[in-house]
Amino acid sequence: MARRTLRLPSPALAVALLALFVALGGTGYAALSLPKNSVGSKQLRKGAVKSSDIGANAVTGAKVKRRSLSAGDFKSSSLPQGPRGLQGPKGAAGNPAFAAVLGRGNAVGTGAWFMAPSGLAASNMNENIVSSFTPNATITASDLAVTLSVAPGLTDSRTFTLRVGNANTALTCTVPGGTVTCTSTGSVSIPGASLISLGATTTGAPSPTDVRFGWRASS
Repeated sequence: MARRTLRLPSPALAVALLALFVALGGTGYAALSLPKNSVGSKQLRKGAVKSSDIGANAVTGAKVKRRSLSAGDFKSSSLPQGPRGLQGPKGAAGNPAFAAVLGRGNAVGTGAWFMAPSGLAASNMNENIVSSFTPNATITASDLAVTLSVAPGLTDSRTFTLRVGNANTALTCTVPGGTVTCTSTGSVSIPGASLISLGATTTGAPSPTDVRFGWRASS
């Protein structure tokens, strides 16, 4: 029966194994023998500590630099509501509601003629045929403007007047001879439930014309 011979490790292998044992033993020693509170910021790499490494409630108010946080760092419900501020100054009054009333009267002749106060209609010498009725609320009429399709002769003119209850008001303008437009910046108050129309009178003998007009109605 053959006998096995045990071979001793070579010197080089023995040295390598010894170095390995020393290295492992030294690392384990270093990891297990660090004194308490001996690791500080100098021993940590920059950015090595993440938010997941910080325990719950580890950062308290005493550890936060004063005035280093803003409102955006807090939940909306976590900040107390401040005192109510002072009332601001009253704003400027707005313009009253208004409507632009537009109309046209055709074939307005010489003398006294009447037109509906809005819309398209033939003019008439009988005011009751063309007059309209206002709602049961006071209206302010203003800014009458008129233009003609045919200008009056140089010695003629046409005057247009908003009429209320078959009577002239102060809202009126006159188209002189040789021109086709007139405007008024005046205003009148129209009582609720009133008959209204636009009247036209002439001086001289101007040729028949169509009349386009507009005025402002405000409450």
